[in-house]
Amino acid sequence: MTDANTEDVPEPKRPPLDLDNDSLRQVVQSLGLGVAVVDTDDWAVLFENANFFKWFPPHRDADEPLPERVAGFRVERAKSRLDAGRSYSLETEVEPGGRTIPIEVEARPLPDQQIACAVVECRDLTKQRQAEYMLESYSKMAERNARELEREK
Repeated sequence: MTDANTEDVPEPKRPPLDLDNDSLRQVVQSLGLGVAVVDTDDWAVLFENANFFKWFPPHRDADEPLPERVAGFRVERAKSRLDAGRSYSLETEVEPGGRTIPIEVEARPLPDQQIACAVVECRDLTKQRQAEYMLESYSKMAERNARELEREK
C-alpha cells in the first residue's frame, strides 16, 4: 500500500542551498541593514556587519560595548525585555560623514546559543521620514485648498 501523500511529490529541481559560516557572513555583510550579535551579559559586540560599524563605530576602544556605541540604549530596559523573550527597540540618530541619519534599532533574543545573545538590527529611516513629511505637507496643502474653496462660496 502506498501513501497518497508521497506519490505525487515532485523531485526538487535544484539541490538545497548549503551555506557555511563564511557564506552566511557574506550574506549578512551584503545587507542594507546594520546587523550585530551581542552578548547580553556584558553587551560586547561579537559580530557586526559593515553598516552597523559605519553607523555605530567604537569611539575610544575597539571593544566598546553596545550601550557606549548606541546613543539612548537603555541597558536595564533592554535586558528585562530580552530576558522575557521580547524585543527591545529605540530610535536614534547617527552622523556618518556629517549627515544626520535617523536609525531604528531593534534587539531580539537569539535563542539556543551557548551564551546569552541578541541580534541587533538597524534600519535607516530616512526614506520613511521623507515620505511622512511629503504626506504631511500634501495634507496641509489639501486642507488649505479646501478652506480657500469654502471662502470662495
